[in-house]
Amino acid sequence: SSSSSSLASSIMRSKKGGYRFHYDCAALIVTANQKDYGNNIADCACALENMMIMGNDLNIGTCWINQLKWLNEDPEVDAILVQLPLPEHICEQTIIEAIVREKDVDGFHPLNVVSLWQGEKCIVPCTPKGIMRLLKEAKLDLAGKRAVVVGRGNIVGKPTAALLLRENATVTITHTFTQNLKNYTLSADVLLVAVGRKHLITADMVKPGAIVIDVGLYRDEQGKVWGGVDFEHVKEVASYITPVPGGVGPMTIAMLMENTIECYIHNINKQH
Repeated sequence: SSSSSSLASSIMRSKKGGYRFHYDCAALIVTANQKDYGNNIADCACALENMMIMGNDLNIGTCWINQLKWLNEDPEVDAILVQLPLPEHICEQTIIEAIVREKDVDGFHPLNVVSLWQGEKCIVPCTPKGIMRLLKEAKLDLAGKRAVVVGRGNIVGKPTAALLLRENATVTITHTFTQNLKNYTLSADVLLVAVGRKHLITADMVKPGAIVIDVGLYRDEQGKVWGGVDFEHVKEVASYITPVPGGVGPMTIAMLMENTIECYIHNINKQH
C-alpha cells in the first residue's frame, strides 16, 4: 500500500542518517492461548518484516515482568506490543503499566492516555489513529458534525472519541446499557461501531448519507469474521462505509508501523 511504502522510505531515511546500523526492533509479545488472534499476530509479524523492522515474537509466562523489564532497558528495542486480551489470570493493566511509555507502541500506558485526552503529543492507539487517517484521506470535515461511538472500550471506543473531539466533532458514546440505541445512531453524521456483536447496526438505524466506520469483530463457529454493521444493507444508506474484514484492519497495521517508527526516532534521539 502507499502507506507502507511511505513508512518504508521513512525507515530507510532514518537508517541512512547514520544513527544506527541494525534493524529497528519491535517486540511482539503473545501468550500461548491466543490462537483466536493468530491472523492478527501473523499480520503484525509480516508487516514488521516487510517494513524491515525486526520483530521478537515472545511468549510470556510466569516470568513476564522480568521479560518486560529487560525489554524496557534494552536500547536495541524501540517498541513493545503486547497482544490483548491476555489470559484471565494476568492483569492487563499491570502489564500495560509495566511498559515504559516511550516504548508503548499501542498507546495504552496511562500517561499516553492522559496526554491523548488533554490534546498533547503522545503515541496514539493504532486503530483509532487508522480511523482518523481514513477520514482525513477522504477529506471529510468533522467540525460540527455529530459523531456517535457505539462501544466504550479502552482500545477503540474511548480513544477514538477523544480524537473526534480534537477535530471539533460533537461526540456521544453509547454502550451496552444505552437505551433506545437507534435514536442515537440515527442522529449520527459519523457512526463508529466498535462492538463484538454480529450486525448490531442495521440499515434502519443509519442516517442517510452518514459515514459509517465498522471496527466490530465477531468470529462465528466456522471461523468466519463478521462486522458489527450489516454491510450489504447499510452500504445502500451510507455515503462512506468500511467493510469487515479489510477495512480498518489494514490501517491498524499501518499505524502500528508508523508508531514503531516514532518510538525508534525517540529512542535514537535519546541516545544522541
